[in-house]
Amino acid sequence: MKYSENYIDNVMKDGRPRTARQVIDAIITFIETTPGKVSFAYVPEQRKVSHYLRTNKKYILVEANRATGNQWAIAKLQCNDCDGTGQSINMPCNECSGTGEIDNELD
Repeated sequence: MKYSENYIDNVMKDGRPRTARQVIDAIITFIETTPGKVSFAYVPEQRKVSHYLRTNKKYILVEANRATGNQWAIAKLQCNDCDGTGQSINMPCNECSGTGEIDNELD
């Protein structure tokens, strides 16, 4: 159960909005391109992905659409200036104010 959630978080960390189906496709692509043995057993069902994105506070609803599926995105991205540490040359990072995260600006 926890493995599938890690896959979802891994796919969504780039900040792009995705539907549950797009998340599953990205997980399958990730597994197929990973060298070595990675099992498809942990690819979650679409309803599991939808439930996880809907109930997890770190994801925000970008577009509600019953026909194609709701699009979700991560609310906070890792800061690029300090690589998520919150420190930039022994001082708090100016970009993220020392938190290591910045708001996801979706256009």
